[in-house]
Amino acid sequence: MRGNFLKEGSSGNLRAIQYRTDQYGYFKGFGHPAPDAKSPSADVVETTFMGLPVKMHRKVVPALACAEVEIRRSCADHPYTPHALAGIRYRNTYRGGEVTNHAYGIAIDIDPGQNSCCGCVKPWNEAPACTRPAKTEYDRMAMPECWVHAFERFGFYWLGHDRLRDTMHFEFLGDPDKIVSSPAR
Repeated sequence: MRGNFLKEGSSGNLRAIQYRTDQYGYFKGFGHPAPDAKSPSADVVETTFMGLPVKMHRKVVPALACAEVEIRRSCADHPYTPHALAGIRYRNTYRGGEVTNHAYGIAIDIDPGQNSCCGCVKPWNEAPACTRPAKTEYDRMAMPECWVHAFERFGFYWLGHDRLRDTMHFEFLGDPDKIVSSPAR
């Protein structure tokens, strides 16, 4: 889990950054690049998720496709249509020595305006969903809970479980070498 490598005094964050550097490319200022290292953006491709375009690292596109197939299969009784996606970012949006997984093209945000990030900075933490009572973080988002389970089944971590309580955000923390292929759509 993400929180395990962010513990203060832990070398886990440095190891996690180096793993991402080795797997997805060198994001300037983070990790130690191999002599032939490329930027993560060199392996970004445009794909679609739920009919919307998004740019992601080519290594995680098959897992994203699998999550979509699972959502269509297991969430049919809970219809939800996303309207906005965000994949790769070309600059780091985290502070304190951490780098966002968006910089590697391995994270996706789904409908940021409807799925809150209550532990983030303004304006995200001021969303109405963050101030109303909720039993769980699932109550703070428009997306059905079954979407979270579908993503998790294919190696994505939902930041709704994290101290950020970022319900829009999924990041691929699985092993990209174990993704076999993209399912038929």
